[in-house]
Amino acid sequence: MDLQSIKNIAKFLATIGLVLSIFLALPSFTGLLYHEPIENYLIFNLIFFLFHYILYMALAKHPPKMSIKEGIFAVNLIWILLGIGGGAGLYLTSHITFAQAFFEAISGFTTTGATIY
Repeated sequence: MDLQSIKNIAKFLATIGLVLSIFLALPSFTGLLYHEPIENYLIFNLIFFLFHYILYMALAKHPPKMSIKEGIFAVNLIWILLGIGGGAGLYLTSHITFAQAFFEAISGFTTTGATIY
């Protein structure tokens, strides 16, 4: 895999990461409304957003043009990104392990109904 391919995949993942962090910020308002302890979740989400924002801005002038092989690889990495991003909130605000939180997040994104609870 050459540098151009890595930049294509990184920009795509950064875009998805930005969108995910924005959607993951929405439950924070409910947490604030019900006075739940969401400080760790907010800190994680801010770091998650800033990381993807910096990556996106570093590759802002790079035109995204992916091949089929790069697209398939990027989609596989997106599932890992979704599991980490979605599972972090569960891990930081509940008593489950990170592996369980990762599984629960992927289950939620795929709507399979499989759960650890």
